[in-house]
Amino acid sequence: MINQALERRRALVEASLSGLIALVLSLAVFGPILRWIAVGWSGGDMLSTYINVEMWQGFRYSASDQYGFPLGMNLNYFPGIDITENTFAALVSTVAGTPFVGLNILILVTFPLIGFLAYFLFRMTGLTGPLAIAGAVVFSLIPFHFGRALGHTYLATLYSAVTGMALVLLVGSGRFERIVRQPRGQALSRSRKIWLAAAICVLVVITAWSGVYYAAFTLLLGAAALLWRYIKGAPWKSILVDALPFTAIVILAFVGFLPSLLTTMTDPPIGTLSDRLPYDSVIFAGYLAVLVLPLPASSLPGFDFYNRSVTEALAAGGWVESSA
Repeated sequence: MINQALERRRALVEASLSGLIALVLSLAVFGPILRWIAVGWSGGDMLSTYINVEMWQGFRYSASDQYGFPLGMNLNYFPGIDITENTFAALVSTVAGTPFVGLNILILVTFPLIGFLAYFLFRMTGLTGPLAIAGAVVFSLIPFHFGRALGHTYLATLYSAVTGMALVLLVGSGRFERIVRQPRGQALSRSRKIWLAAAICVLVVITAWSGVYYAAFTLLLGAAALLWRYIKGAPWKSILVDALPFTAIVILAFVGFLPSLLTTMTDPPIGTLSDRLPYDSVIFAGYLAVLVLPLPASSLPGFDFYNRSVTEALAAGGWVESSA
């Protein structure tokens, strides 16, 4: 019992250290602009996110004639479930009395938050100590986190990707079923049960209400985790138990979409503002695949011809493929 308490304390200390290191290192980029914490940091897509925060009313957006000339703006027509991001940023901005500070602080907070949460994610795979800390810090500082923060800000927050992956690992490893069923001889105390149930509920809510991309990401990997459990011989009753967190994510995501669905049904838009074909998603997936993989080039002597051939092969593709 004492050893378990010490281990939990050690985990909390190491997770906090991961978050602190991530925060300090992120200040190499954001430190010079902290003096402008109360002003807008970027235009374009980030400007629309500032407006999202200003229009947020707790669970839905308010309609406004201040934006969207000449007919005004009703963001409820846009199907999004960025509830946790909007709520945090709106609350901080309301307290501070400026429309920009909440979103700017959200960006800063995500670095230590991801460092803290990702430590436990690595710990679930068996890593502890310096390796888990290093993995968590490195993940919190990936270029995508910085690069998208001043554009598609909510996509860059990433913390719901960590909570979603934690649920996937809990299910895939069989731990979730053991927590729920509690085999004989492994029964938990009442307080421990309450804390675990609360933690899982928080993971589910954050994953479901922090953007549709990472909710979908979790459901896809969750399906893979359930398939893995089936392959490993888990009975159907166990698989149904394991499906509970993913079912909850689907239900909560639907609830989050309700303002958009009701607005569209009760007052249909007079025209289509934007559209994305399935083919577009295939193209974007191709962009991502090219960007995350290293260019198949070599710095070895005598490989100039090979490198030139690779470059020419990429350039020979269509304008969409080669632009990546």
